[in-house]
Amino acid sequence: EAGVWYGIFVPAGTPPERINRLYAEFAKASTAQRIVDFMNRSIITLQLQNPAAFAASIKSDVATAKKIIEVAKIKQE
Repeated sequence: EAGVWYGIFVPAGTPPERINRLYAEFAKASTAQRIVDFMNRSIITLQLQNPAAFAASIKSDVATAKKIIEVAKIKQE
């Protein structure tokens, strides 16, 4: 299913323990009742990915975009 996704990015070289802490805090916040209530009232479905899974998703999306550009022969103007 196609859709829009949002992600949190950090500078290259950010220590893994900081990335994991940031993820843990977002995961914790996502269970707060006001966030759950908001999601239930909206068309947004929260699909929190751990840092490794999110990195893999980005890598896959970039590869797909590169293939589309190649096949469509899209050139920068």
